[in-house]
Order: sequence, then C-alpha cells, then structure tokens
Amino acid sequence: MKKTMKFYGLFMTLAVLALACKDDMSNEPFKNGSATINGTAYVNLDITNDTIGTVYEYVPQGTRIYARINSEDLVEFPSAGVNYGDIIYDTVIGNSGNFTFSVAANVKNVTVTLSSDDFQANQVQADTSVETKVFYLPEIYTVTVNAGVTRIIEVDFFER
Repeated sequence: MKKTMKFYGLFMTLAVLALACKDDMSNEPFKNGSATINGTAYVNLDITNDTIGTVYEYVPQGTRIYARINSEDLVEFPSAGVNYGDIIYDTVIGNSGNFTFSVAANVKNVTVTLSSDDFQANQVQADTSVETKVFYLPEIYTVTVNAGVTRIIEVDFFER
C-alpha cells in the first residue's frame, strides 16, 4: 500500500508540474491593436512663389500613398531565419494633402515606412512657363508606432 501511495504521490506531482509549465515562448502574434498615422503631403508645384524659400503646395487629391510594416514586428518571439514578409496598407491623399492610416501595432515598436505612386502634374516655372513633371515620394519617411498611438507626419514629394 505504501508503494502505491508513493507512486500515486509522484504521479500527481509530475502531473501538476506538467500542467503548470506552459510554453511562454510562442511564435504567435501578440494580441494586436492599432496605431494611427495622420499626415500631410506637400509638393512644389509653383516655383514663382519661392522668393524667400521653397513654398510647397498640397499633393493632388487622389494620389495613392502606402504604409509598409514588417509582420515580424507583430510577433512576440520571432524565429531566426523566418521571412515574415511585409504588410502593406494603402490610402489616397485627400483634400489639402491629408491622409490617414490605421496600422496593426502592439507593445513592441512597429516601424512604418511610407511610399507612394508617382504622379504627373504641371509645375509653374520661375519664368511663369508651365512644364509637366513627374513627382515621387522617396522612401525616407518612417515612423515608429505602438498600439493606441497616433503619429503626425509631413512628407515632401520631389521631382524625378
């Protein structure tokens, strides 16, 4: 009977330990929330008003702009050597150059890189002549977000 009790006691101890030890490290995503990025996009479409310095106008309404994050930023314990891939959000620039993104975010820093489609527009030259130019957004604009945060950014488009 003593052997049975010892065996039963040992079995119960091991069972409790096995059930109590939970794998805390996981590749599963955090419980993600979101972050908001509000921005204004500018471009120099009228060189004649640049008498003291460059005066920027708003990027035309309807221009598409993108926010890219690496999905690895959304994983609590990323595995080495795994390509998690990018998540790309898109929106269009509205009136007065405004745009807004809502991106996945959590307690870790999530780096967001902005990019855009090129667009063509007429640019008034210093001699008041008008030339059609192509403008682009260089991928130098990044912002770091966390869940629940709102960031405000201004971006400048340049002539190709």
